[in-house]
Amino acid sequence: MRGRYQASFPRSRKQAPFVSASPKYYVLADEEPDPQLIAHAIAAFQQNNRTREGVCRPPLESQTFPAITITGTASTFYKITVTRELSKAVEGGIYPQITTTVRKFVPPVAGYPAEGMVPLEDRRLLFKCYEAFKQFVVSLSPQ
Repeated sequence: MRGRYQASFPRSRKQAPFVSASPKYYVLADEEPDPQLIAHAIAAFQQNNRTREGVCRPPLESQTFPAITITGTASTFYKITVTRELSKAVEGGIYPQITTTVRKFVPPVAGYPAEGMVPLEDRRLLFKCYEAFKQFVVSLSPQ
């Protein structure tokens, strides 16, 4: 049984970050989360621009979404930049003229991702990765 993917767009004066959750009860060996994650980032970009246009603000030319996937106890970190050109190409069902680069970081530890955070040293390194990644995440709490 597969869980559902959801994108959440909290109400705020700031642009909404992309939040996605997908509880899975099993994962197939050849299944990759990257395509779904990129699709969700594109959908979040489109929603953010619709929201901006609804309040008479110009649409964004591009937006970068930080993301993390977790399989078992193994985390993979992403920065996905979505442009208006990519968004329009996806809407129109055409191949985009501009290359889109998705930055993906897999923590450099032995036995990863199979062992995930089981070894103590792997946990220490992974928590350092989370700390470093915090700089890319927008806070929704009031300032």
